[in-house]
Amino acid sequence: MLIWKQKNFIRMYFKAICFNPIESLFIKRKLRSDNKTNILINPDNELIDQFHNYLGKEEKYSTTIAPHLFPLYSFIPLFKKLELLPYPLFKILNQGVELSILKDIPRKDFNLSVEIETPVEEENKVKLPQIVTLTSTDGEVFLKAKIHGVIPKKSNKTKSKREVPHFEAEHEIILKYTKEKARRFALITGDVNPIHLSSIIAKIFGFKSSIMHGFGILSDIFEEIEASYGRIESIKISFIKPVILNSKTLLEIEPKQNNKPTKFKLSTNSSLNVIGEFILHPN
Repeated sequence: MLIWKQKNFIRMYFKAICFNPIESLFIKRKLRSDNKTNILINPDNELIDQFHNYLGKEEKYSTTIAPHLFPLYSFIPLFKKLELLPYPLFKILNQGVELSILKDIPRKDFNLSVEIETPVEEENKVKLPQIVTLTSTDGEVFLKAKIHGVIPKKSNKTKSKREVPHFEAEHEIILKYTKEKARRFALITGDVNPIHLSSIIAKIFGFKSSIMHGFGILSDIFEEIEASYGRIESIKISFIKPVILNSKTLLEIEPKQNNKPTKFKLSTNSSLNVIGEFILHPN
């Protein structure tokens, strides 16, 4: 069963939500730096096949692993590093991801490296940049990712408005995010954070209702771009506003840019949710 395969993820989220808030009150940890953690990964083909089936991309990834599946392997090692820092992890949000794909990821053992960069304290948030690298057992780099984690802080500072990219879209694609889609993504990837699964808990944490996983949105956008434009070499995505479940979103992608990144945006009823850009592989 998928739920049993993800027992370590479930234990991690239970600890983050139930115990971390209490620990943050009584245990004052000092800011510390730590070396990289390196782990040998033996990929689970059943989980990989389930994810590719969820995407409808079984044939595309018949011998490889979708690059945007990297969180499946990095979540737990990153959590173990983040819990050593003096911050309430139950408040952490994913503000964006930068992903560079250097090689296809074969379905065999590979090395995972995770690292937390020095946290940056700002008036209204704490930035927690996280670095993930996947390499072969011989050291060949498959993928590099930077996750822009943030913990919001109470502040009187007025939020600066994000500049909305304006372009004439070459492709407009409707993406639907249902509770069933979020539930399936959670079971496959292990991201069982209840803000994605329970509207009640999501409201407790300040959202209008349960929201779609950021990495689930990244996966959808990644695959839509590759289907229309070709192989992605790098992609950068910023999450501006959560996508509420049972909503219909519009993905707009500008025409391919030859000498600069190609932009895209995702919106719900003209309200901006995601912005980003990508560069295609030269071959």
